[in-house]
Amino acid sequence: MLTKKVFLIMGCQRSGSTLLESVFNAHPQVHVVGEEQGEAYRYFAEPARLNGLPKESVCLRIPAATHRIKHAIEKFAGARILFTLRDPRDVVVSMRKLEVRKELDDPIDTWLVVYGHNEIRKCIANLAEPERLEEKLRSLYEQTKDLNDPRFGGFCWMVKNRFIPHYSRSILPTKIVRYEVLIANPEPYLRQVCQFLDLEWSDHLLEHEKYSSGQWGGTNKGEAIHQRSLHVYKTYLSIDERRAIYSVIGPDMDLMGYVELFD
Repeated sequence: MLTKKVFLIMGCQRSGSTLLESVFNAHPQVHVVGEEQGEAYRYFAEPARLNGLPKESVCLRIPAATHRIKHAIEKFAGARILFTLRDPRDVVVSMRKLEVRKELDDPIDTWLVVYGHNEIRKCIANLAEPERLEEKLRSLYEQTKDLNDPRFGGFCWMVKNRFIPHYSRSILPTKIVRYEVLIANPEPYLRQVCQFLDLEWSDHLLEHEKYSSGQWGGTNKGEAIHQRSLHVYKTYLSIDERRAIYSVIGPDMDLMGYVELFD
């Protein structure tokens, strides 16, 4: 049985989960567990172990477990969900720019190539009407052999965020944390998030760079909140690439409020 107040950071990778982790790492009442060496996922698998951690509240950043909603409901009754959401065009840019390798001896490739396609498959298997999504994905694979095609990044964003209504309707209280709002208006927005989490406000959240360090997924955890990553797609995606992404995920973009004007 869990004796801690727990909140889980879910959502599509490259959507601000590392920033959110770093921010709450600065909160004096929160013990944050990140993805390094798979630690957060081990706690997610064995939640009773969380009771041994030192602080009153525990945060697990586990975006790669977003599709495991049934496990979250079964094992984390009472936990709250922060679901990160970011402009899909900027997400696609980040997925394609970040260079990673799965194993030490593997060649370096983009996050999208190394991890994105597996994320797509895991999500499809845990969503309603998987056959429709599988057919759509098969059609993409028939159209291109380029695994770094931006349409695959858009597809990954789409299937990850289709879990939002499932979490919102579940017994787990869920708050969408929009990346763009977080970095544009950090204090009022973080106050809302703290209220949702039933946490006292701490000014430390606004200076998290003093309490966090290290790199993860190309993100410097010790860097102050900035707006340099807003609308980077306008530099890195051509109009044709943006049209291609929209052709795959247009309805989901519109639903989430990300209007594509091709300006």
